[in-house]
Amino acid sequence: MMYPESRGFTLLELMIVVSIVAVIASLAGPSFSTLISSRQADLASARLKQDLIFARNSAKTEGQNVAVAPVSDEFENGWTVTGVSDGRTLRQAGALGAGVNVTSGTTTAAPIIFSGISGGVIGGAGDVLQVRSAGCSGDSDADITILPSGQIFVTDVGC
Repeated sequence: MMYPESRGFTLLELMIVVSIVAVIASLAGPSFSTLISSRQADLASARLKQDLIFARNSAKTEGQNVAVAPVSDEFENGWTVTGVSDGRTLRQAGALGAGVNVTSGTTTAAPIIFSGISGGVIGGAGDVLQVRSAGCSGDSDADITILPSGQIFVTDVGC
């Protein structure tokens, strides 16, 4: 008896292909999670820099001191931009992505207050906020330097 020519794959061939795809996926998984963590650190430093610039500009235009304060004493939990004299919330940022840490050269709990007269940092000390990702790759980490004059610079930091 002759069997007609069959088309398709055998179960063995399918199992081999699925095994190869599984091995490739397991190799790509860790690097993909590192990419996500690095991207979250990039976004966090950009958001923080943008809100610091906004706070400084608001202080100068409104003529009142403006504070950027971490939520629950940690920038990882988010921050608020608030007018000091009227207590009005100008902006609010939510929590950062998992695996992103922000530390300060002075303390993570201290708000950064910009002067309504000069736009400089009240206290004159300035600060460096370090934004770090858990699985850093490339230049995704950053240092945000706030000079006593109120100027803000971001420096990419290699892992």
